[in-house]
Amino acid sequence: MVAVRAVWRTMLVGAVVVATMLCGKTTKAETPEELTVLLQRMERNLTANQIQMLQYTNDELWHNRNFDKHGKVTLDETARYETVFVEGLPYRKKVEENGKPLNGKQAAAEAKRYAQTVAERKQMGVEAKRRSLLSRHVNFDLPLVYLPTLFDNRVVGHEQVAGREAVVVESTPRVGVVGSGAGEQSALREKETTWIDVQDAMPVRVETTQLVDAGVLAGTTFRLDYQRLEDALGGASQRSAPVWAMSQVDAKGAMKIYWMTGRFETVQTFTNYKRFRVDVRLLDDSVQVMDSAPR
Repeated sequence: MVAVRAVWRTMLVGAVVVATMLCGKTTKAETPEELTVLLQRMERNLTANQIQMLQYTNDELWHNRNFDKHGKVTLDETARYETVFVEGLPYRKKVEENGKPLNGKQAAAEAKRYAQTVAERKQMGVEAKRRSLLSRHVNFDLPLVYLPTLFDNRVVGHEQVAGREAVVVESTPRVGVVGSGAGEQSALREKETTWIDVQDAMPVRVETTQLVDAGVLAGTTFRLDYQRLEDALGGASQRSAPVWAMSQVDAKGAMKIYWMTGRFETVQTFTNYKRFRVDVRLLDDSVQVMDSAPR
């Protein structure tokens, strides 16, 4: 069975911006109206944060296992990547496969891909680089960015996550709603539970369940965990607003390729975040505001 790669989920870790902290009201979503306010704040903050994250390099460990219908492992593979900046734009560089440095053939293929990327980007002007950079976060297929408009939402509890207060929200597609584009249509095939940081109005954890067969089969689950870099890196950030970065993605489920159906488990772990100084010209007209409650 072809290995299932959950890399498309990492698009939530998007492009580049400078965020500014605004004072707002802490929303604990005690009423439907307060929940709507919280979800709208989160939607705005996601745009700013997703753009911020492409100012960061990181390491990624990818681990995939496939299973036959009897639960026997048919494939077990890992890969390690480093996100670096090449000619001012992020580049996901493969450095290991199955726990070993790339061998001659693998290293040659990666070197060729890297050289092609350098050559292509040297021919790009500032505007072309801006479009490339800012397009990396727009094609979402999670319900997360559509909760206020396409989903019925309800608070099911409050929890402490990493020492911070979070509101737990369950979201299901609204009856009769039809998505207007590929992203909306994909989102409406899932239900979601979201742990939302009350202070920052940002997701701490997201769990989705596929409701229909589409790409992956119904019942497939994804869990995305985030970390607050101001906390994770230790000490106060020099930025006026915190940055939330993905720490892990867990995918479990099944998919059908032609006549074959198989189960998979894929885990992506993201570590070693470091901020990179991006060409300021790429930030023009892309400044976003992060709406956060006072501390």
